[in-house]
Amino acid sequence: MGLQDALKHTLLAKSIYEMTIPSGRLLSYLPLVTTLHLLSILFCAVGRHPEGVAAADDLVKKKRDLEVVHPELATLVQVRLNDQNTRPSYLALRRKIPECACDPNHLKDSSCE
Repeated sequence: MGLQDALKHTLLAKSIYEMTIPSGRLLSYLPLVTTLHLLSILFCAVGRHPEGVAAADDLVKKKRDLEVVHPELATLVQVRLNDQNTRPSYLALRRKIPECACDPNHLKDSSCE
């Protein structure tokens, strides 16, 4: 599977998670934030930096909103992101893709380097 296929499948997953949140399934935030994180990286990897920035900004906004409304869930979200950042599959992806400011782990000012 190439990066374009991964991007397509990740966008599909994002839309599914976003549909479940309004119905009260708040735990859908856990996979949604990891999906947004992955999207920020994949968009940049295929040269679609504005969309990478938008995904990173969406992730940051969702994390801030959760910190206010559901602090416990916000903590779980951060734990999930920290866990994702140490997984072998994520580390392998990061090695293949140059670091970009669109990645929320390196987000400075919502612009790509």
